[in-house]
Formats: sequence, C-alpha cells, structure tokens
Amino acid sequence: ALLFLDLDRFKWINDNLGHETGDLILKEVSSRLRHAVRKGDTAARLGGDEFVVILPNIQNFKEIIVLVRRIFNRLNEAIALPDRKFSVGVSIGISIFPNHADTVDGLLDCADCAMYKVKKREKNNYQFFNQEIGEAPEQLAQKIGFPEKGKG
Repeated sequence: ALLFLDLDRFKWINDNLGHETGDLILKEVSSRLRHAVRKGDTAARLGGDEFVVILPNIQNFKEIIVLVRRIFNRLNEAIALPDRKFSVGVSIGISIFPNHADTVDGLLDCADCAMYKVKKREKNNYQFFNQEIGEAPEQLAQKIGFPEKGKG
C-alpha cells in the first residue's frame, strides 16, 4: 500500500508565521511520521508539505487503518514551538498494489488523487482511491469489505 500525505493549512503557516516556523513544523512532522510507521515501512518527504509512506508487507486492510490512525494520532498532537503551540492536520490518500495500479508512478497518482478528494471534502481525514468512477464510496467499501474513509 502507498499513503500520500499532505499537511493541512501549511501554506497559511508559511505565509503567516514565516518559513522558519514552517521548517520547524516540517522537522517535527518528519520525526513523528518516522516514529509512527512500522519497521520495514518507508516514510519520505516528497517536497514542500507532501510525504509518502510505503507499506510493503500488508496482510489486510485493517493493518492500513491501524497505521493511518497512528499517524493521525501522532500528527494531530500540538507541536510546541518556541512562542506557541500549533496543530496541523493531515489529509491522506491511499492506493493499493495491484488493485489500483501496478507501478510506483501509478500508485502515487492514485494516492494523490484520493488525497485531493479528502482536501476538497473535509481535510484531516483519509480516503482510499476509488477507481470505479461514479460508484458511491459506500458501495465500493462494501465490495472490498472495508470502510473507505474515516477519522483517524
């Protein structure tokens, strides 16, 4: 599985609190993300406020949700800055090999697409990629036996 993460309100942070503050937040988010993933998983910053997590050994969908919730719990805790505490949210898109794509670029595109659905809908949430265009998310979730979205 591949998770595509994008921090919520990061542009506002940089624009209103400055790039130094943004850099401090990125460092803290990176550390928290690194500690949230399992041994053998890979977490990396793509650039800006975008991160990916590669989950190479997933046995079932529940493992993905457990990890996603752990990421939400870690990233939604307030970040202590020198002059204040600040919270950031995270929007996560999820794609699964080979269900959604069979290449790295394809998985990235699918997870990125799912993440943008979260950003448009409500932010600070997650979304599995839905390749069956026009199908209600609830119907897709029933087909694969797993909730398509939910709070962390």
